[in-house]
Amino acid sequence: MTLNLNEIENRTITDKIIEFFLKCPLIDDKSPISADYIGDEIGTYSVDGSPSETILKTYVDGSTERQLIFDFTSRESVEAYNNEKNITFYEKLAEWVETQNNEGVLPELSYPLIAEQIKVLTHGYVEQMSANKAIYVIQMKLVYTKIAE
Repeated sequence: MTLNLNEIENRTITDKIIEFFLKCPLIDDKSPISADYIGDEIGTYSVDGSPSETILKTYVDGSTERQLIFDFTSRESVEAYNNEKNITFYEKLAEWVETQNNEGVLPELSYPLIAEQIKVLTHGYVEQMSANKAIYVIQMKLVYTKIAE
């Protein structure tokens, strides 16, 4: 599938966050990352929007500082030997996000949006569990500016 320039420029913020996470060395490049959907198979990921206030500040020129609160989720095995691996993955993911933020490596948003900060809000935790699978979640926040046009 080929995308033309307009399709690339009109990608959603969530798409840009997914692109950001696809660069993470902890995530297998064969593992899909979806938007607002987690598959049934172990090793699938999703970026899911969370309800929150969007506009944080409005500037004199009409530009706004905004936020998108989102959950990064995964379906994982919860066999006894995997629990430590799952916890370690989310600790390292949080460290990776913090490092990227500190180095100014942020999701590449399309004009008139400019990413300012990506921040981890919670540690990774189990949100839902079945007999041998669990959905793990870590909540994050993307702060960005929308330039007035």
